[in-house]
This record gives sequence, structure tokens and C-alpha cells, in this order.
Amino acid sequence: MLDNNDPRELLKILFEKYKFPLNSLSKITGIKDELILNYANGEDALSSLSLEKQLDLIDLIMLLTLGMNSIEEDERVRSIIETLETEFGISTETLALYANLDREEITNFLNDYTSIPIEKKYRLGITVLFLHYICK
Repeated sequence: MLDNNDPRELLKILFEKYKFPLNSLSKITGIKDELILNYANGEDALSSLSLEKQLDLIDLIMLLTLGMNSIEEDERVRSIIETLETEFGISTETLALYANLDREEITNFLNDYTSIPIEKKYRLGITVLFLHYICK
């Protein structure tokens, strides 16, 4: 029986369903391939890691499996916009200038995802994702 809250089961889903490469997960986390694979196979392979490193891996596994499909794309863009505003003080005016949109279009999008055409959503999404990448 699959327990969707078990990180080992989620790790198997990450590898089997999403074809996420083991070596990529290792590069992202700094944890050796062998430790991750042994953990996925039921061994207590992570006990040699700090608790922080273990929790970071489990968080990442959950984000890459459950988190990827738990929120709609428009809501994700909205969340990133809000993060850019609250954490980094980047205004919707700045976002509009980078995305070559009117500030009102971003405000409208935040209130109603259907208020701007897909082409403008695409520009907005790419812009905020890149800014978020730069800021993090």
C-alpha cells in the first residue's frame, strides 16, 4: 500500500513516474547518489547526515512530487509575485517594466487570472521566475 506521506515512497515516485535523475538530486542536495538510493531502498542511509540535511532532502522530495501538482500555474506565478514584493521589495511597477506590461495588467492578473491574454501571462511568468531565480 502506498503511503503518500512516506518520503521513501515519494522518492520512488520521483524516480519512476517523473524520471527525475538521481545524479540531479545528488547535485541539488550535495548528498551522494549512493546514500539517496540506499534511503529509497529502505535503508537508514541518511543517519550519517545532519538533521538539517535530512529535512532539506525530505522537503525537496515533497516539493518535487506533491508540490509540483498541488498548485495551479497562475497561482504559482501569483505566489512568486507576492514573494518578490514582500521579501525583496520589488514592486508590480518594476515587474511590469521588466515584462513589458502595464502595471494595471499585473494588478488585474492578481485579482483575476483570466484578465490578461496567455501571451502576457507567459511574459509575466517568465519574468517573475527569472527575477526570483536571481534573487534567491
